Amino acid sequence: MPRFVQITLVIVILLALGSIDGACSGSGCPEGQSVAPDGRCISVGDDLDLGDDKTLCATPCTGATPICDAATRTCRACARDSECSEADASRCSTESGACVPCVLNAECAHLPGLGVCSAGTCVECDGASGSELCASGLCDETTRTCATIAPSSRSACGRCVRDQDCTVNHRCVPMNFQGQARQTGYCLKEAAEGCERPYGVLLSRTTMAGAPAALFCGINEETTTCESLQALLDDQACHGGTHPECGVSTLDDGICSTVNGFPNHCTVHCETSKECPSTLPCRRGLCGGPAF
Repeated sequence: MPRFVQITLVIVILLALGSIDGACSGSGCPEGQSVAPDGRCISVGDDLDLGDDKTLCATPCTGATPICDAATRTCRACARDSECSEADASRCSTESGACVPCVLNAECAHLPGLGVCSAGTCVECDGASGSELCASGLCDETTRTCATIAPSSRSACGRCVRDQDCTVNHRCVPMNFQGQARQTGYCLKEAAEGCERPYGVLLSRTTMAGAPAALFCGINEETTTCESLQALLDDQACHGGTHPECGVSTLDDGICSTVNGFPNHCTVHCETSKECPSTLPCRRGLCGGPAF
């Protein structure tokens, strides 16, 4: 058979195949489509996302697995992070094709207002990012959202960013716990104005604004935080009977004990009664502790 006849037959066969079962060549697909591995024309957004065309998968991709994976021809939950809309499952796993908890802040970028990955969940802020991301400079550690501070609204031991956050005769100063700096400032009264219980420990501090060092009415930073003292002042119960329920759960700053005869209540260590409220004298090293 002459060579040109052979070539002609091959071309005819290829053209015939292109008209069977929707198969086509790459150049023969409509605009915006390309040829799939099995020869069909499909709409392809990228290597994984086939858009509305899910013909490459054995069954329609719907519900919790709306994406057809072109490589494996199986339905999956996601192909990219932007297809994961839950704060506690914002990352698309390349291994499983499922939405899983975040590891990096970048895996939260597609969730408006939740750009920080904290313990696997996308949140507005955490303790480390509050000063940078929040207008107030404070992040509520309970809700992991930015806190707002009204002018002159914070009294003794209230968290603050600037002196204007504190009530009269108080300044916003840095504080420590067992030698480690706390993440925010706290309002403390100027000692020159007179100290009152339970703020009976004098602290020499510069303010958060950098004013010269002065004496302030404070607390024993080796044993107590403003949070654990506030739990005592609020008569907070610790129903589980554990110390982390009082104060900052990650610090050894609060005590769950019997306070003035009432079991399972929060208190703090003390050396003198000046460190305790007037109704809770320092007994056996605890404010409101047992008399014997």
